[in-house]
Formats: sequence, structure tokens, C-alpha cells
Amino acid sequence: MEVIAKSNCGGKNCPTIYRKDAETIIVQGYIAEGLFGEPLPDGEQAVAIPVSLLAGLKL
Repeated sequence: MEVIAKSNCGGKNCPTIYRKDAETIIVQGYIAEGLFGEPLPDGEQAVAIPVSLLAGLKL
């Protein structure tokens, strides 16, 4: 996978956006539980990332 955006959090496990292939983007972030008022479907998980991670992102 190719890193296309990474935050400067100073740690090893920082929010990051990866390109897996031409059709797939992977987002690593902080688990965002309880934001939707109901559980997400099985197999899905929401993550939070800093807005700055999206600045200047070109896909």
C-alpha cells in the first residue's frame, strides 16, 4: 500500500490515509464510537481523523 497522507502526531500509530489500489482507499484513525446513535452494520467501523490530514489531498 502507498501512504498518500499522514498526520504528524509524533507516535508510531498516527492517522494515515493509504491507497491500496486504483479503486480502494484505506483510512487509519482513532475509533469513533457512539457518534451515530445506533450501532454500525456488522463489519463496519467508523474512525476519526484530523481535518488537516485531508488538506491538499489529491486522489
